[in-house]
Amino acid sequence: MPVNDPYTEQQQLASLSEELNDINNFIPATTGARFLNLLIDFVAYYLFLIIVITIITSAGSDFFAFVYSEDSGDKILYIAFNYTFFLFYYTAIEGLTKGRSARKYITGSRVVRKDGSVPGWLDFFQRSLCRIVPFEVFSGFGTPWHDAWTGTQVVKVTR
Repeated sequence: MPVNDPYTEQQQLASLSEELNDINNFIPATTGARFLNLLIDFVAYYLFLIIVITIITSAGSDFFAFVYSEDSGDKILYIAFNYTFFLFYYTAIEGLTKGRSARKYITGSRVVRKDGSVPGWLDFFQRSLCRIVPFEVFSGFGTPWHDAWTGTQVVKVTR
């Protein structure tokens, strides 16, 4: 089990703080960059889901055969699995990268709180919950609800 080195964590936080200070006064990411994030997220999410399903079914589990079958009744298990996986995926990706996932590297952006600080795990979980709201994707033409409701924003990164 790895030992948490407080000095290393302090260095990481200092580096992250330095990077945030380099952001041009928190210039919001463009709508085009945010749309590209959405497309990349869509592809990455479903690729990851396919990989997870493949690994679990190759291990001999017939859970997904039941969840995704036409005979599974009212589909509650299907819906529960998909929402749970969705929440886990988005919270983990944003939380582990402190708001700077691969898709945000590609588009040169990062998630920060409105005050410029680094969001925490709860912020990322709340952003993921907001994404489940029906029609939330259409809020991207203005301020996306997952930003407005959680006090976060996606900003450009200059380096």
